[in-house]
This record gives sequence, structure tokens and C-alpha cells, in this order.
Amino acid sequence: MRAAFLAALAALRDYATRVAAHADPDVPGSEAVSAALLAPLAAWESRPAGSNGGATDVPEAPSAPAAPPVEAPPEPEEEPLADPA
Repeated sequence: MRAAFLAALAALRDYATRVAAHADPDVPGSEAVSAALLAPLAAWESRPAGSNGGATDVPEAPSAPAAPPVEAPPEPEEEPLADPA
């Protein structure tokens, strides 16, 4: 059980590091996306050590944070085809 816990902890650290690394002030929206992806971890409240916290109860699934809208790049304008004549 301890090995699985440590593996999950390492995976969460890796995820947080990768998401935080993608926040770039020069890329519009990247910081907002990173913040939205890290919001569940920032809001996480852990139980005190040694408490079972109702381990027999099934926890509710957390609701996903609303991600900021992502705008699609503008489509290039089509140039009219040249008349082959």
C-alpha cells in the first residue's frame, strides 16, 4: 500500500510541475489554463495524519473546475483561383 501511495504522490508532483511549466506570460491564456488545471490540487484539503476520515464511506467525486474558453485561431481567407485562360 505504501508503494502505491508513493507512486501516486510522485505522479501528482510530476503533473503539477508539468502544468506549472506550461504557464507562459507571453502565450495568451496559458496561465489561465494552468491555473484551471491546478485548481483541484490547490483546493484539496487533506485529513489529519492518523484519521481514517470515514474510510468506509465512498467519497463524492469533486466537480471539475470551469476551464476558461479557448478561442480558435481565425481561419485564413481563401484567395480566389486565378483564371487559367
